Amino acid sequence: MAESGTCQKRENKCKAGFYCPATDDTSANCLACPGQIVFGQGCSCTDNQQTDNCTQCNGPLCTTCFAGTYLKDNTCKKCMKGCIDCKSQDACQKCVEGYVLNTSTNKCMKTCNSNKECIQEQGAQYCDVAAKICTPCKLQCDACETQDFCYFCSGDEDSVTTINGTCTARCSLLSNGQYCKDGTATACAPGLTSDCKCGNSQNCATCAEDTQKCGSCMPNHQMDKDGSCTICISGFEMRGFKCWPAEAEAEPEVVDKVSTGTGVIVGIIVGVVAVIGAVGGGLAYYFIKKGKK
Repeated sequence: MAESGTCQKRENKCKAGFYCPATDDTSANCLACPGQIVFGQGCSCTDNQQTDNCTQCNGPLCTTCFAGTYLKDNTCKKCMKGCIDCKSQDACQKCVEGYVLNTSTNKCMKTCNSNKECIQEQGAQYCDVAAKICTPCKLQCDACETQDFCYFCSGDEDSVTTINGTCTARCSLLSNGQYCKDGTATACAPGLTSDCKCGNSQNCATCAEDTQKCGSCMPNHQMDKDGSCTICISGFEMRGFKCWPAEAEAEPEVVDKVSTGTGVIVGIIVGVVAVIGAVGGGLAYYFIKKGKK
């Protein structure tokens, strides 16, 4: 056995001051830190004990962490999304390509050209086209076009999303042929701003004679074979479970690309397929939730 120790990916027997370069179950000799440590590996500050993403030790303590992580309680913790240099989870000093640093909050904000590029960011966000950065929606909104236009209000059981992009109080009791107007049950009539209740059908403007299906649809919607308005007309797409003007598809991008003297992290290529998957997941959750009411 080498004096530095030998290891496999799942079994680290490296001596202090060495790291395991193995990427599979093939046995390898441990190498001196920092060497060519890559993200996910780490120096052993004590015998047979790897400190993930640590690149340098001083005795039993880790002193230097891999780029994109920070040192806390002798462990290397990952920085916030988009950050390459941070002192804590909430204090970034430098962002990766594709993000900009907000010096007021010390957080990284994703650059963007369309709202679709902001879908995968933490929390509800939209693309501020003037600043070209992903910006949080208002607190009561789970998906928005702008700060002033919400297309899916928070707390689906407590609020109603109107076609004007506002959130109003949900009515405690709504009968077929009525819609909720500012928290008050009101008879469906031309010009209504939220769905007319017609059984479990969606996006109705009026009800059919049996009041269980749509008689007509809200603007920009078409009726499906079940009498519910779940189809968008040409030029519109489903977002927040209603039809809004379609956006151009976001270009694929490379996320979290990091290069340092000790290794390279190449993030995941994120494309339009991921965006469609995220929206589809949201729709599935909505229909399951609605079916339980």
